[in-house]
Amino acid sequence: MFSKREACRASPSITWALKSLIIQGLSVANTTPHSAVPSRKFHDDERKQSGGRGPLHGIPILVKDNVATKDRLDVSAGSFTLLGSKPATESSLVGRLRAAGVVVLGKTNLSEWANFRGLKIRAGWSPRGGQTMGTYYPNSISDGSSSGSAVAAALGLCAAALGTETMGSVVDPAQINNVVGFKPTRGLVGTDGAIPFSKRQDIIGTLTRSVKDAAYMLSNMAGRSELDPMTWQIPFEPIPNFTAYCKGTDLQGVTIGVPRNTFTSSNCSAPIMDSFESALTTLRSAGANVVDSADFPAVDEFKKLNQQIKGIVRSSEFKRDIVDYLATLETNPNDIHSVEDIINFTKTSPAEDYAEHDIGKFLWTQAEGIDVNSEKYSRMVKQEQYYGGEGGILGAMEKYKLDVLVTPSTLGVANE
Repeated sequence: MFSKREACRASPSITWALKSLIIQGLSVANTTPHSAVPSRKFHDDERKQSGGRGPLHGIPILVKDNVATKDRLDVSAGSFTLLGSKPATESSLVGRLRAAGVVVLGKTNLSEWANFRGLKIRAGWSPRGGQTMGTYYPNSISDGSSSGSAVAAALGLCAAALGTETMGSVVDPAQINNVVGFKPTRGLVGTDGAIPFSKRQDIIGTLTRSVKDAAYMLSNMAGRSELDPMTWQIPFEPIPNFTAYCKGTDLQGVTIGVPRNTFTSSNCSAPIMDSFESALTTLRSAGANVVDSADFPAVDEFKKLNQQIKGIVRSSEFKRDIVDYLATLETNPNDIHSVEDIINFTKTSPAEDYAEHDIGKFLWTQAEGIDVNSEKYSRMVKQEQYYGGEGGILGAMEKYKLDVLVTPSTLGVANE
Protein backbone atom coordinates (compact mmCIF):
# COMPACT_ATOMS: atom_id res chain seq x y z
CA MET A 1 0.00 0.00 0.00
CA PHE A 2 2.68 2.50 0.94
CA SER A 3 4.14 2.22 -2.57
CA LYS A 4 0.97 3.87 -3.91
CA ARG A 5 1.61 7.13 -2.15
CA GLU A 6 -0.01 9.42 -4.69
CA ALA A 7 -3.36 7.70 -4.15
CA CYS A 8 -3.07 7.82 -0.36
CA ARG A 9 -1.72 11.34 0.25
CA ALA A 10 -3.48 13.83 2.51
CA SER A 11 -5.52 15.46 -0.23
CA PRO A 12 -8.38 17.95 0.19
CA SER A 13 -10.85 15.23 -0.87
CA ILE A 14 -9.72 12.99 1.99
CA THR A 15 -9.99 15.92 4.39
CA TRP A 16 -13.59 16.56 3.33
CA ALA A 17 -14.37 12.85 3.69
CA LEU A 18 -13.03 13.00 7.23
CA LYS A 19 -15.17 16.06 7.97
CA SER A 20 -18.26 14.21 6.79
CA LEU A 21 -17.50 11.38 9.20
CA ILE A 22 -17.25 13.86 12.08
CA ILE A 23 -20.70 15.19 11.20
CA GLN A 24 -22.12 11.67 11.12
CA GLY A 25 -20.49 10.76 14.45
CA LEU A 26 -18.51 7.85 13.01
CA SER A 27 -14.81 7.17 13.24
CA VAL A 28 -13.02 10.55 13.17
CA ALA A 29 -13.11 12.98 16.10
CA ASN A 30 -11.40 16.04 14.57
CA THR A 31 -9.13 16.89 11.66
CA THR A 32 -6.36 19.30 10.70
CA PRO A 33 -7.49 20.88 7.40
CA HIS A 34 -5.49 23.98 8.33
CA SER A 35 -2.23 22.01 8.39
CA ALA A 36 -2.66 18.63 6.65
CA VAL A 37 -2.94 20.02 3.12
CA PRO A 38 0.03 22.44 3.48
CA SER A 39 1.99 19.62 5.12
CA ARG A 40 1.19 17.36 2.17
CA LYS A 41 2.46 20.02 -0.24
CA PHE A 42 5.63 20.55 1.83
CA HIS A 43 6.42 16.84 1.78
CA ASP A 44 5.66 16.56 -1.94
CA ASP A 45 8.02 19.47 -2.68
CA GLU A 46 10.69 18.01 -0.39
CA ARG A 47 10.54 14.67 -2.18
CA LYS A 48 10.95 16.38 -5.56
CA GLN A 49 13.82 18.58 -4.45
CA SER A 50 15.90 16.39 -2.16
CA GLY A 51 14.45 12.88 -2.34
CA GLY A 52 12.34 10.94 0.09
CA ARG A 53 13.05 10.47 3.78
CA GLY A 54 11.91 6.85 3.59
CA PRO A 55 8.85 4.69 2.97
CA LEU A 56 6.59 6.78 5.25
CA HIS A 57 7.38 10.11 3.60
CA GLY A 58 4.06 11.78 2.75
CA ILE A 59 1.95 8.95 4.16
CA PRO A 60 -1.30 10.10 5.86
CA ILE A 61 -2.14 8.68 9.28
CA LEU A 62 -4.81 9.18 11.91
CA VAL A 63 -4.13 9.18 15.65
CA LYS A 64 -6.39 7.95 18.44
CA ASP A 65 -7.78 10.77 20.55
CA ASN A 66 -5.78 9.84 23.64
CA VAL A 67 -2.30 10.40 22.14
CA ALA A 68 -0.86 13.91 22.35
CA THR A 69 0.07 15.81 19.20
CA LYS A 70 1.68 19.25 19.16
CA ASP A 71 -0.83 20.94 16.87
CA ARG A 72 -4.40 22.22 17.11
CA LEU A 73 -5.82 18.75 17.67
CA ASP A 74 -7.33 17.94 21.03
CA VAL A 75 -6.26 15.02 23.19
CA SER A 76 -9.34 14.26 25.25
CA ALA A 77 -9.85 10.47 25.50
CA GLY A 78 -13.27 11.20 23.98
CA SER A 79 -14.33 13.15 27.08
CA PHE A 80 -15.41 16.75 27.51
CA THR A 81 -13.57 16.56 30.83
CA LEU A 82 -10.23 17.12 29.07
CA LEU A 83 -11.44 19.14 26.08
CA GLY A 84 -8.97 21.99 25.58
CA SER A 85 -6.36 20.38 27.83
CA LYS A 86 -2.93 19.93 26.28
CA PRO A 87 0.30 18.43 27.65
CA ALA A 88 3.46 20.44 27.25
CA THR A 89 5.07 17.94 24.88
CA GLU A 90 3.99 15.77 21.97
CA SER A 91 4.12 11.99 22.17
CA SER A 92 7.71 11.04 21.32
CA LEU A 93 6.34 8.27 19.10
CA VAL A 94 4.34 10.80 17.06
CA GLY A 95 7.50 12.90 16.86
CA ARG A 96 9.37 9.91 15.41
CA LEU A 97 6.71 9.42 12.78
CA ARG A 98 6.68 13.12 11.86
CA ALA A 99 10.45 12.94 11.42
CA ALA A 100 9.88 10.01 9.04
CA GLY A 101 7.59 12.24 7.00
CA VAL A 102 4.06 11.18 7.95
CA VAL A 103 1.17 13.61 7.66
CA VAL A 104 -1.18 13.61 10.66
CA LEU A 105 -4.71 14.07 9.30
CA GLY A 106 -6.60 14.11 12.57
CA LYS A 107 -7.80 12.21 15.63
CA THR A 108 -10.05 9.16 15.78
CA ASN A 109 -12.97 8.44 18.06
CA LEU A 110 -12.65 5.82 20.79
CA SER A 111 -14.43 4.23 23.70
CA GLU A 112 -14.31 7.04 26.25
CA TRP A 113 -11.27 6.86 28.53
CA ALA A 114 -10.11 3.80 26.54
CA ASN A 115 -13.10 1.87 27.90
CA PHE A 116 -12.45 2.78 31.53
CA ARG A 117 -15.65 4.60 32.38
CA GLY A 118 -18.70 2.36 32.52
CA LEU A 119 -19.74 -1.27 32.72
CA LYS A 120 -22.75 -1.00 30.39
CA ILE A 121 -21.51 1.34 27.66
CA ARG A 122 -21.37 0.12 24.08
CA ALA A 123 -17.82 -0.12 22.73
CA GLY A 124 -16.87 2.74 20.42
CA TRP A 125 -18.96 5.41 22.19
CA SER A 126 -17.66 8.67 23.57
CA PRO A 127 -19.49 11.89 24.43
CA ARG A 128 -17.34 13.87 22.00
CA GLY A 129 -17.38 11.49 19.04
CA GLY A 130 -20.68 9.69 19.48
CA GLN A 131 -21.06 6.04 18.51
CA THR A 132 -18.53 4.54 16.10
CA MET A 133 -20.20 1.86 14.02
CA GLY A 134 -18.63 -1.24 12.50
CA THR A 135 -17.35 -1.02 8.96
CA TYR A 136 -19.25 -3.67 7.08
CA TYR A 137 -22.85 -3.81 8.27
CA PRO A 138 -25.39 -1.10 9.24
CA ASN A 139 -25.47 -0.39 12.99
CA SER A 140 -22.94 -3.15 13.70
CA ILE A 141 -20.49 -2.92 16.57
CA SER A 142 -17.00 -1.56 16.00
CA ASP A 143 -15.56 -2.91 19.25
CA GLY A 144 -12.92 -0.88 21.04
CA SER A 145 -11.41 1.00 22.47
CA SER A 146 -9.44 1.94 19.31
CA SER A 147 -12.71 1.91 17.40
CA GLY A 148 -12.25 4.90 15.13
CA SER A 149 -8.70 3.92 14.22
CA ALA A 150 -9.80 0.45 13.09
CA VAL A 151 -12.79 1.72 11.11
CA ALA A 152 -10.76 4.51 9.49
CA ALA A 153 -8.06 2.05 8.40
CA ALA A 154 -10.70 -0.33 7.03
CA LEU A 155 -12.42 2.48 5.09
CA GLY A 156 -9.13 3.68 3.61
CA LEU A 157 -9.34 7.11 5.23
CA CYS A 158 -5.65 6.80 6.07
CA ALA A 159 -2.76 4.52 5.23
CA ALA A 160 -2.39 3.63 8.91
CA ALA A 161 -3.86 4.64 12.23
CA LEU A 162 -2.47 4.67 15.74
CA GLY A 163 -4.41 3.00 18.54
CA THR A 164 -3.66 2.21 22.15
CA GLU A 165 -4.14 -1.00 24.08
CA THR A 166 -4.08 -2.05 27.68
CA MET A 167 -6.10 -5.22 27.23
CA GLY A 168 -7.60 -5.83 23.78
CA SER A 169 -8.13 -2.27 22.58
CA VAL A 170 -6.13 -2.71 19.35
CA VAL A 171 -6.68 -6.39 18.54
CA ASP A 172 -10.42 -6.44 19.31
CA PRO A 173 -11.53 -3.73 16.85
CA ALA A 174 -9.00 -5.05 14.32
CA GLN A 175 -10.80 -8.39 14.40
CA ILE A 176 -14.27 -6.88 13.99
CA ASN A 177 -13.25 -4.51 11.18
CA ASN A 178 -10.99 -6.92 9.27
CA VAL A 179 -7.71 -5.03 9.54
CA VAL A 180 -4.31 -5.86 11.00
CA GLY A 181 -4.03 -4.82 14.64
CA PHE A 182 -0.44 -4.84 15.89
CA LYS A 183 0.27 -4.61 19.60
CA PRO A 184 4.02 -4.15 20.20
CA THR A 185 5.77 -5.56 23.22
CA ARG A 186 5.67 -3.06 26.10
CA GLY A 187 8.95 -1.19 26.06
CA LEU A 188 9.58 -1.51 22.32
CA VAL A 189 7.85 1.80 21.55
CA GLY A 190 7.44 4.84 23.78
CA THR A 191 4.02 5.43 25.33
CA ASP A 192 4.72 8.86 26.81
CA GLY A 193 2.17 11.43 25.71
CA ALA A 194 -0.70 8.93 25.84
CA ILE A 195 -3.48 9.41 28.38
CA PRO A 196 -2.83 6.43 30.63
CA PHE A 197 -5.00 3.55 31.72
CA SER A 198 -2.01 1.65 33.15
CA LYS A 199 1.46 2.95 32.25
CA ARG A 200 2.87 -0.44 33.16
CA GLN A 201 0.71 -2.18 30.59
CA ASP A 202 -0.33 0.47 28.01
CA ILE A 203 1.07 0.37 24.49
CA ILE A 204 0.64 2.40 21.31
CA GLY A 205 0.02 0.13 18.34
CA THR A 206 -1.14 0.28 14.76
CA LEU A 207 -4.19 -0.49 12.65
CA THR A 208 -3.32 -1.15 8.99
CA ARG A 209 -4.63 -3.10 6.02
CA SER A 210 -1.60 -5.40 5.73
CA VAL A 211 1.08 -6.94 7.93
CA LYS A 212 3.82 -5.29 5.88
CA ASP A 213 2.30 -1.86 6.48
CA ALA A 214 2.42 -2.59 10.20
CA ALA A 215 6.10 -3.51 9.80
CA TYR A 216 6.80 -0.21 8.01
CA MET A 217 5.18 1.65 10.89
CA LEU A 218 6.99 -0.35 13.60
CA SER A 219 10.37 0.22 11.95
CA ASN A 220 9.85 3.95 12.51
CA MET A 221 8.06 3.75 15.87
CA ALA A 222 10.40 1.47 17.80
CA GLY A 223 13.24 2.87 19.84
CA ARG A 224 14.27 4.48 23.10
CA SER A 225 12.30 7.43 24.43
CA GLU A 226 13.87 9.62 27.08
CA LEU A 227 10.37 10.09 28.51
CA ASP A 228 9.55 6.38 28.85
CA PRO A 229 11.99 4.43 31.05
CA MET A 230 10.51 1.10 29.94
CA THR A 231 12.11 1.66 26.51
CA TRP A 232 15.61 1.99 27.94
CA GLN A 233 16.24 -1.76 27.91
CA ILE A 234 15.57 -2.41 24.19
CA PRO A 235 18.02 -5.24 23.37
CA PHE A 236 19.03 -4.11 19.89
CA GLU A 237 20.51 -1.01 18.34
CA PRO A 238 19.95 0.14 15.69
CA ILE A 239 16.29 -0.76 15.33
CA PRO A 240 15.95 -3.37 12.56
CA ASN A 241 13.94 -2.93 9.39
CA PHE A 242 11.01 -5.16 10.30
CA THR A 243 9.79 -5.32 6.70
CA ALA A 244 12.77 -7.60 5.99
CA TYR A 245 10.85 -10.33 7.83
CA CYS A 246 7.82 -10.00 5.54
CA LYS A 247 9.33 -11.93 2.64
CA GLY A 248 8.21 -15.40 1.70
CA THR A 249 5.99 -17.93 3.43
CA ASP A 250 8.50 -20.57 4.52
CA LEU A 251 7.70 -21.47 8.13
CA GLN A 252 10.08 -24.42 8.39
CA GLY A 253 11.45 -24.61 11.92
CA VAL A 254 8.65 -22.49 13.45
CA THR A 255 6.61 -24.15 16.21
CA ILE A 256 3.10 -22.77 16.73
CA GLY A 257 0.94 -23.66 19.72
CA VAL A 258 -2.86 -23.75 19.92
CA PRO A 259 -4.04 -23.25 23.53
CA ARG A 260 -7.41 -24.96 23.12
CA ASN A 261 -8.37 -24.55 26.77
CA THR A 262 -8.48 -20.74 26.40
CA PHE A 263 -11.48 -20.83 24.07
CA THR A 264 -14.50 -23.09 23.62
CA SER A 265 -17.16 -23.68 21.00
CA SER A 266 -19.63 -21.77 23.19
CA ASN A 267 -17.75 -18.49 22.72
CA CYS A 268 -16.56 -19.09 19.15
CA SER A 269 -19.11 -19.18 16.33
CA ALA A 270 -18.91 -21.90 13.69
CA PRO A 271 -17.74 -19.58 10.85
CA ILE A 272 -14.91 -18.23 13.01
CA MET A 273 -13.83 -21.71 14.05
CA ASP A 274 -13.97 -22.92 10.45
CA SER A 275 -11.75 -20.02 9.38
CA PHE A 276 -9.40 -20.68 12.28
CA GLU A 277 -8.99 -24.36 11.44
CA SER A 278 -8.44 -23.43 7.79
CA ALA A 279 -5.72 -21.00 8.87
CA LEU A 280 -4.01 -23.75 10.86
CA THR A 281 -4.01 -25.92 7.73
CA THR A 282 -2.39 -23.08 5.81
CA LEU A 283 0.29 -22.70 8.48
CA ARG A 284 1.05 -26.42 8.36
CA SER A 285 1.28 -26.32 4.57
CA ALA A 286 3.82 -23.50 4.89
CA GLY A 287 6.04 -25.79 6.96
CA ALA A 288 5.11 -24.84 10.51
CA ASN A 289 4.97 -27.43 13.28
CA VAL A 290 1.53 -26.86 14.85
CA VAL A 291 1.18 -28.21 18.39
CA ASP A 292 -2.49 -28.69 19.21
CA SER A 293 -3.76 -28.32 22.80
CA ALA A 294 -0.68 -26.38 23.93
CA ASP A 295 -2.79 -25.37 26.91
CA PHE A 296 -2.29 -22.72 29.59
CA PRO A 297 -1.62 -24.44 32.94
CA ALA A 298 -3.79 -22.20 35.16
CA VAL A 299 -6.60 -21.21 32.82
CA ASP A 300 -9.34 -22.78 34.95
CA GLU A 301 -8.28 -20.71 37.97
CA PHE A 302 -8.20 -17.55 35.85
CA LYS A 303 -11.72 -18.12 34.51
CA LYS A 304 -13.09 -18.07 38.07
CA LEU A 305 -12.06 -14.43 38.60
CA ASN A 306 -14.79 -11.86 38.02
CA GLN A 307 -14.34 -8.62 36.05
CA GLN A 308 -13.84 -6.37 39.06
CA ILE A 309 -11.19 -8.64 40.61
CA LYS A 310 -9.35 -8.67 37.28
CA GLY A 311 -9.58 -4.88 37.30
CA ILE A 312 -8.03 -4.29 40.73
CA VAL A 313 -4.51 -3.76 39.40
CA ARG A 314 -5.51 -1.49 36.53
CA SER A 315 -7.96 0.48 38.69
CA SER A 316 -5.16 1.16 41.17
CA GLU A 317 -2.75 2.12 38.42
CA PHE A 318 -5.26 4.38 36.64
CA LYS A 319 -5.87 6.18 39.93
CA ARG A 320 -2.14 6.93 40.21
CA ASP A 321 -1.15 7.31 36.56
CA ILE A 322 -3.91 9.74 35.57
CA VAL A 323 -2.75 12.10 38.32
CA ASP A 324 0.78 12.01 36.88
CA TYR A 325 -0.56 12.71 33.38
CA LEU A 326 -2.78 15.58 34.52
CA ALA A 327 0.25 17.18 36.15
CA THR A 328 1.89 17.44 32.70
CA LEU A 329 -0.88 19.60 31.23
CA GLU A 330 0.08 23.14 30.31
CA THR A 331 -3.60 23.99 29.79
CA ASN A 332 -6.32 22.50 32.00
CA PRO A 333 -9.51 24.55 31.53
CA ASN A 334 -11.72 22.33 33.71
CA ASP A 335 -9.15 22.17 36.53
CA ILE A 336 -9.02 18.37 36.55
CA HIS A 337 -6.34 16.85 38.81
CA SER A 338 -7.60 13.44 39.98
CA VAL A 339 -10.04 10.60 39.40
CA GLU A 340 -12.38 12.27 41.86
CA ASP A 341 -12.39 15.40 39.70
CA ILE A 342 -13.11 13.28 36.61
CA ILE A 343 -16.02 11.54 38.35
CA ASN A 344 -17.48 14.83 39.54
CA PHE A 345 -17.26 16.42 36.09
CA THR A 346 -18.78 13.36 34.44
CA LYS A 347 -21.72 13.33 36.85
CA THR A 348 -22.43 17.07 36.63
CA SER A 349 -21.74 17.98 32.98
CA PRO A 350 -24.77 17.40 30.72
CA ALA A 351 -22.39 16.82 27.78
CA GLU A 352 -21.13 13.62 29.45
CA ASP A 353 -24.63 12.08 29.36
CA TYR A 354 -24.32 10.55 32.82
CA ALA A 355 -28.03 9.72 32.94
CA GLU A 356 -27.67 7.24 30.06
CA HIS A 357 -24.03 6.13 30.43
CA ASP A 358 -22.79 4.73 33.73
CA ILE A 359 -19.46 5.21 35.52
CA GLY A 360 -19.12 1.73 37.02
CA LYS A 361 -15.42 1.33 36.25
CA PHE A 362 -14.61 4.80 37.59
CA LEU A 363 -16.24 3.72 40.83
CA TRP A 364 -13.88 0.76 41.09
CA THR A 365 -11.16 3.29 41.91
CA GLN A 366 -13.08 4.29 45.03
CA ALA A 367 -13.23 0.78 46.51
CA GLU A 368 -11.24 -0.15 49.61
CA GLY A 369 -7.65 -1.17 48.90
CA ILE A 370 -7.55 0.27 45.38
CA ASP A 371 -4.17 1.89 45.76
CA VAL A 372 -0.75 0.99 44.36
CA ASN A 373 0.62 1.03 47.91
CA SER A 374 -1.94 -1.44 49.26
CA GLU A 375 -1.36 -5.08 50.15
CA LYS A 376 -4.28 -6.03 47.89
CA TYR A 377 -2.58 -4.39 44.90
CA SER A 378 0.75 -6.11 45.58
CA ARG A 379 -0.97 -9.49 45.88
CA MET A 380 -2.93 -9.03 42.68
CA VAL A 381 0.11 -7.88 40.67
CA LYS A 382 1.86 -11.11 41.63
CA GLN A 383 -1.25 -13.05 40.65
CA GLU A 384 -1.38 -11.29 37.26
CA GLN A 385 2.26 -12.06 36.63
CA TYR A 386 1.60 -15.71 37.39
CA TYR A 387 -1.41 -15.97 35.05
CA GLY A 388 0.46 -14.19 32.27
CA GLY A 389 3.69 -16.04 33.00
CA GLU A 390 4.17 -19.61 34.18
CA GLY A 391 0.43 -20.15 34.61
CA GLY A 392 -0.37 -18.87 31.14
CA ILE A 393 1.52 -17.75 28.05
CA LEU A 394 5.08 -18.32 29.21
CA GLY A 395 4.21 -21.63 30.86
CA ALA A 396 2.75 -22.98 27.63
CA MET A 397 5.57 -21.64 25.48
CA GLU A 398 8.24 -23.18 27.68
CA LYS A 399 6.51 -26.55 28.10
CA TYR A 400 5.84 -27.05 24.40
CA LYS A 401 8.95 -25.21 23.08
CA LEU A 402 6.82 -22.75 21.12
CA ASP A 403 7.76 -19.77 19.00
CA VAL A 404 4.19 -18.49 18.55
CA LEU A 405 0.75 -18.95 20.09
CA VAL A 406 -2.41 -18.64 17.98
CA THR A 407 -6.07 -18.31 18.99
CA PRO A 408 -9.24 -17.57 17.00
CA SER A 409 -9.08 -13.77 16.92
CA THR A 410 -9.78 -12.25 20.34
CA LEU A 411 -12.24 -14.84 21.58
CA GLY A 412 -11.61 -16.70 24.81
CA VAL A 413 -9.33 -15.61 27.67
CA ALA A 414 -5.89 -15.64 26.02
CA ASN A 415 -6.04 -11.89 25.36
CA GLU A 416 -7.03 -10.99 28.89
